[in-house]
Amino acid sequence: MRPVTNCLPFAFALAAGACHGGGDPGLPFPATPYEGRVEVLVSPPGGTAYDEHGKGTARFTPDGSGGTQLSVIGAIVDPRGDAGLEVDGKATGNGGWSGGMGDLRVDIDPHGRITGGGVAPPQAFTITGDVSPSSFDLVVVIELLEANAGGLPRGTQMRFTYDLAQPGAAPALASPTRGRRADMKDCRKVEYEVRPVPDPGGGTLVMRRMPVCRD
Repeated sequence: MRPVTNCLPFAFALAAGACHGGGDPGLPFPATPYEGRVEVLVSPPGGTAYDEHGKGTARFTPDGSGGTQLSVIGAIVDPRGDAGLEVDGKATGNGGWSGGMGDLRVDIDPHGRITGGGVAPPQAFTITGDVSPSSFDLVVVIELLEANAGGLPRGTQMRFTYDLAQPGAAPALASPTRGRRADMKDCRKVEYEVRPVPDPGGGTLVMRRMPVCRD
């Protein structure tokens, strides 16, 4: 696994090269992708927090050497994906999975609880969630250890919330780890506020009118 660089103000990525092939027979999760929604809440120190959302996917893919790569991708500004992580690991033999490199770890216990985190300069990570054969809920909290290229200062926290499921699966009950807010389509009172949001063309923050649910 190696860190890679993204230019967007809120993007993060951890990547590991893999040659896909043979499977990981001890893994209890499907190889087909989980799909759904990702939200990011950006909280600059001393500034106004703002949020963005987009489409998310997660997938367990055989790495060709008996292990499995966990890939989580969020498409928030760039439809090809501009936030995510890819971690190589293996089934633990008790219905779980474990992967990582150096100080950064991601672990799934036999009950599907996801925990992890560590430091990959210039970012610190905290990872929590739940996964089952039908649903995948992940929260990745990142703290910037130094200002990034998009203009966000040191100490900024970014909370990525992935709410994903296998296609055709019944909706899961809300999990405490999600921190999911009400979807705008179900909101009965929508107001607009001017907030700083990432500019996909310039990698900086611009002021835009954004819908806010007041219900």
